[in-house]
Amino acid sequence: MNLKELIDENIPILKPSDKPFEALSIMDINQVKILPIVNNENEYLGLISEEDLNEISTESKSIKNYIKYNINQYTYLTENQHIFDVLSKMSSSKLPLLAVINNTTKKYLGVITETTLINYMANFTSSNMVGGIIEIITDIKNYSPALITTIVENNELKVMGLFTNIKGNEIEVTIKLNGPDTSSVVSGLERYGYRIKNIINGDHKYSDLLEERYNSLINYLNV
Repeated sequence: MNLKELIDENIPILKPSDKPFEALSIMDINQVKILPIVNNENEYLGLISEEDLNEISTESKSIKNYIKYNINQYTYLTENQHIFDVLSKMSSSKLPLLAVINNTTKKYLGVITETTLINYMANFTSSNMVGGIIEIITDIKNYSPALITTIVENNELKVMGLFTNIKGNEIEVTIKLNGPDTSSVVSGLERYGYRIKNIINGDHKYSDLLEERYNSLINYLNV
């Protein structure tokens, strides 16, 4: 996918000529605490936060000299980068949004926010689809995605998402199915020695589980 698909069109930009009180007003209206600064040539200059602006003297005529999070501090991505790059960079930078620039011209395209990223991950992991969820535990050496998929499909279901979390010599596997009936799949998994940790029926949302897996992925990418 192209990262332009994740750009939040509702996030405004600041100009380097904007006065501090103007920038703070824009942030207040849009309920954000950090915004990108873009010049008249549509070049991305960096980010500035509400905290930064509050430290600027009210006598300052513009914000151009107060760009704290500049482009050398990894606050942007190019549009051809992968979604995992977004996850990794947003985690390491501790920023609520990242700028996206054109691969060739380096011109500013927009920003990806934490909200748009989480919404994308919800679709990416099929969390919006009704279906059962099974959590299993096994030794890493016995982990086989192909076998798990075969067990599920032998029971006339499909694996819509499969997520892993390594803990020592064991691995926790979360399986999202395309249907609510988990009983036959559970029996099949147990026959092959998989230990069942948790079962969630298809009529339950698993936003908490998704957040846990999201955080696990972020931690993995930080290693």
